[in-house]
Amino acid sequence: MTVTRPIAELEALDPARLSGIIREHMSRVDPTIQVGPAQIAYVRHKPEVSTLVGFELELARDGERLEQYYTATHYAHRDEARRVLAKWQTRRPLPVRFGDPVFADATQQTVLCAFPNDAALAGLKIAVDPAKLRHVVDRVLLPEGEHARAKKLRIQRVTYKPERRFVARLVAGSREVATLARRSRTVYMRVYADQTGELCRAVSEQLAGRFDFVPRPLGHDLPTRIYFQEERAGPALAELLGTDRALQLAQDAGRKLRRLHTSGLELPRRIGPRDLIARLERTARDLADLDRELGAEAARQVSRLKEHAPGEGAACTVHGDFHHGQIVATEGGAVLLDFDEAGQGAPELDLGNFLAHGEARQRRHLGQDLGLDPVREHLLAGYDAPLPDLGWYRSAALILLAARPFRELAPDWRGQSAGLLDAASR
Repeated sequence: MTVTRPIAELEALDPARLSGIIREHMSRVDPTIQVGPAQIAYVRHKPEVSTLVGFELELARDGERLEQYYTATHYAHRDEARRVLAKWQTRRPLPVRFGDPVFADATQQTVLCAFPNDAALAGLKIAVDPAKLRHVVDRVLLPEGEHARAKKLRIQRVTYKPERRFVARLVAGSREVATLARRSRTVYMRVYADQTGELCRAVSEQLAGRFDFVPRPLGHDLPTRIYFQEERAGPALAELLGTDRALQLAQDAGRKLRRLHTSGLELPRRIGPRDLIARLERTARDLADLDRELGAEAARQVSRLKEHAPGEGAACTVHGDFHHGQIVATEGGAVLLDFDEAGQGAPELDLGNFLAHGEARQRRHLGQDLGLDPVREHLLAGYDAPLPDLGWYRSAALILLAARPFRELAPDWRGQSAGLLDAASR
């Protein structure tokens, strides 16, 4: 399949141009500030509306160096960019060390926001400010009679999806009021743009009450949408590929996944074949907006899956986003992370997603043997149950993953997407 149509928004937001925008801005603010190359971290494209790119670069002045994260949103219509800029002026954005926190490029069509300024994540400005965060920690994380110390709150960013979610590792130092004894605990902190945190807390409470391989929820602050969760430290399966430990971990994860599937718990979210087909159709439309030929091939694959879709049938508790990065090795064995997408569905949903992620990972490292085949075999051996619809769910997951190379701005994203669609057909 030949895929060639360019996307004008991407040409406006390539790394060299992004660095140039920041360099031009800094030259007006302080000409002594040096600007390094932009490293793309995240991309989201809304056809006929906007393209958002998250990127990081190094700023330096007089020996002081700073890694600064920016989001650059290129709007299809200049009036919308002006409206967004005007709205930011009423929000009083948080200042940053170098340059302005929010500004536009010379065309007035691309708006740049320096982290942590994110209009959709209202709790982010609190989560990254120890002086403000300590009040939330006191309110929902610490026991009565114990207070957080702002100077002892260390926030280490893990992942950030602009306008959606921020995840950090939080080392929280505190002091008991009665004894003055000092305490320290390490947790994971998540900030959401919507009600996902509350839903995740409710789901995790059910699961952690039954299974020791699910991190416990520790608290959720509704006003800020900040959610705290137990840390279960250890390397992810994705980091252990090619080792004997990876095989042992995969087999244990398979056993524990089956325990989850046979738990009998009922969660509110439904993820049946009809729901999955609706997602597949949206993915095909998204791919068509990026490239007509990719979209047409995705539509053909979705049509084929619709014709052979399994019945809705009985549903079990599923993880919803099960892959190599969601399995962590601890002293007690495999721990499963991130139940944001958990719900009721077929067991093949999780296993098919795992297989598809493995194939996508191998395609990103052509010519290298990552050791994914034995990991897959050990996980399925640990699961040890019939999976009659595994092929259908694997194909569905591969189609859903076909838009990911674009979101990661892979150099050959069109070719990678075409390869994933081709794999889904087999």
